Amino acid sequence: MAGAAGALLIAPGLDGAEQVLLTLRSADVHQGGTWSIPGGAIDPGEDAHAAAVREVSEELGIAIGDLPATGQHVYECGGWTYTTVLLAAPTPTPLVARGWETDDVRWFDVDEVGHLVGLHPSFGSSWPALHQLVRERRAVS
Repeated sequence: MAGAAGALLIAPGLDGAEQVLLTLRSADVHQGGTWSIPGGAIDPGEDAHAAAVREVSEELGIAIGDLPATGQHVYECGGWTYTTVLLAAPTPTPLVARGWETDDVRWFDVDEVGHLVGLHPSFGSSWPALHQLVRERRAVS
């Protein structure tokens, strides 16, 4: 089964509300102009976590290999899977888009993501389950 993976970075905001990092996909990629997470194909020999960490590095130019994974969600669609790995960041560090795949990078309050106009269709379909995982994480913290 073909697969891809991405990272949903989560950090506590200044007001205590959880923040999540989203990227605005460039017009040069499939479903450009939509908000999603950094991600892409899982390379041979990689697991979903390694692929998600690599994709963040490629798309945002930052190394996040030591961030703890706090969960994951697998979205299945027509013979392929997309695994979203939730990674806990200590703070919502300002970042800039790097490379051709990403036009913008922003931290959003977790409760506003479902109301954003322009979510990537597959990410939007996964968001209710991801939002629940973030809420469960918050309840345990």
